Amino acid sequence: MKHAFLAKSSSGNPYDVTFEVIGGRMVVHCTCKAGEMNQQCKHKRALSFGDAEMLMDKSQTQALKDLLAMSVANDLMARLRIEEEALTVLETEKNRLAAQEKAIKRRIADIFTGKA
Repeated sequence: MKHAFLAKSSSGNPYDVTFEVIGGRMVVHCTCKAGEMNQQCKHKRALSFGDAEMLMDKSQTQALKDLLAMSVANDLMARLRIEEEALTVLETEKNRLAAQEKAIKRRIADIFTGKA
C-alpha cells in the first residue's frame, strides 16, 4: 500500500513523496529532480524523520505520524541514522583534510616567495 504526501518546494509547487512497503522494506520516492534520479533529497529525508514542517498540507500530519509508527518505518529510520552518522564522520574528515591541504599550499607559497 502506498502512502502519498505533498512536500513543500522552494518553487511553491509541491512534490509528491510516496512511501511504500516492498519486500518488507519501506521505499520512499519523491517527484523532485533529485528524487526522480533516485538520489537523496531533502523532501524524502525530512518526511522520513517525521518533519511535518515539510508538509504542504498540514492535514497530513497525523497520517505521517501513523506511517512512521510502523515497524518497517523504524527500520528505515534506523538505517538512515547509521548512514547519516557515517556521512558526518566522512564530512568531518573531509574538512580536516581540506584544512591540511590549505596549510601545505600556504607553506609551498611561502617557499616560493622566500618566506620559508
